[in-house]
Amino acid sequence: MKKLLLTITLIAATLTAQSAPSKTTAEAWGQDFRKLRDKTTDALVLRDAVGAPRGAMRAQLEQLTQRAAKMWGEYGDCTRSAQNLLSAFDSSFEVVRAGGYIGTSALTRQAFEAGQAWAACSNVIDSTK
Repeated sequence: MKKLLLTITLIAATLTAQSAPSKTTAEAWGQDFRKLRDKTTDALVLRDAVGAPRGAMRAQLEQLTQRAAKMWGEYGDCTRSAQNLLSAFDSSFEVVRAGGYIGTSALTRQAFEAGQAWAACSNVIDSTK
């Protein structure tokens, strides 16, 4: 029984130690997030986010989300922030295509949620050792 408990404790400690990103890795992810967020919003303003460029941009957003999930888990603040940015980008297609108020409303809501998640994510990055 003691061996089983010790084994479980060691496995849990190993998984926890492996999942925590380094300060450098966390800051690099944060910089990539800011660059991609700015690139995304610029593309929407310039109407470059259609066709093949839109697909490439979405792939970059998906990669950013996957990196966050590997570093902080599926439900981490930074993962949520990246997911919200991806969701807002997806919703923007309706606004660019049709200019409808429903799409604009969804985009505004998602932008607010992304802002809340990004603030929490910034705190996580700053507190990483």
